[in-house]
Amino acid sequence: RQAQEPAAQERQALAEFYGELTECAAFYLISAEANFKRGINRAAQAEQWMAGALLERAMKIGGEEQATAQARLALERLGAEALPDLSKASLLTDRYGVPCRQAFDDPEARMVHWREIIRSRR
Repeated sequence: RQAQEPAAQERQALAEFYGELTECAAFYLISAEANFKRGINRAAQAEQWMAGALLERAMKIGGEEQATAQARLALERLGAEALPDLSKASLLTDRYGVPCRQAFDDPEARMVHWREIIRSRR
């Protein structure tokens, strides 16, 4: 049973990281839309690219269909928080900006982060 505990913790950390990847993909798509509306096209294009890269990482973990569905749900949820006119997109940036940038820049460090969180819950 003890041998299963670390494996279970690793699965939970991976599940948390996977959820973060799909949420971050949604966050960057919403942020891109807000930036396009403000005329900040270069930033918006970069955020679209980042969203795609994060979604690809999620697909490697959970498969294309599941990751896409999860990202759509996150997009609906986060979009509802930022809508109707995206004026509240900055609230999403306050919550998601730093962890999502970390997930993009250094996914290994984010996995370490989730492993530590899961271990601290036990």
